[in-house]
Amino acid sequence: TNYFYYRCDNPDCKFYGKSIRAHVIVDFVCEFLKDNKFTSKAVYSHYVDEMKNVIRDKELELESRRRSLQQIRRNLDNKIEKTKDLLRSETDSYIKGVFSTDLKDLDKKLKEADDQLEAIKKEMGLNKKAILSYSQFLELFSELPVRIRKTKVLRELDFMIRKIFLNFTIKDKIVASYQ
Repeated sequence: TNYFYYRCDNPDCKFYGKSIRAHVIVDFVCEFLKDNKFTSKAVYSHYVDEMKNVIRDKELELESRRRSLQQIRRNLDNKIEKTKDLLRSETDSYIKGVFSTDLKDLDKKLKEADDQLEAIKKEMGLNKKAILSYSQFLELFSELPVRIRKTKVLRELDFMIRKIFLNFTIKDKIVASYQ
């Protein structure tokens, strides 16, 4: 069994370095979301602004990965051409065999880079469509407590909670206040 914790990382807080079991926060968040409906246009507008920031950050990350992969691809293309040139000019069959194996490995790496570039291209397309309509937003928030409970990946869970709450104050192992 794994137990996950949240820890205060604010050096100005008197609870700095102290931790609480994650389920305490998750239970509070789920109950809060059940009791407080986020159905106003103002909340939706804030969501749209936040999503634009998330999309922009994701686009920057994807673009950086894309450029890096394109550079890797160019390098692989150059190595493939050099290897082909060496194969054409080489007469020793053993060395040709070694270079042939190298060429196959380079071709495999080139295909992997192309597959990764294609995946990034698809992700960039999906990223542009990430903002929900108002009706989708309402549906999301109505099922958000259930989605939070079902989320097993801590990074995703933390991301969702941080988009709604700024911080929590814990007292006697319960949430005493929040922002």
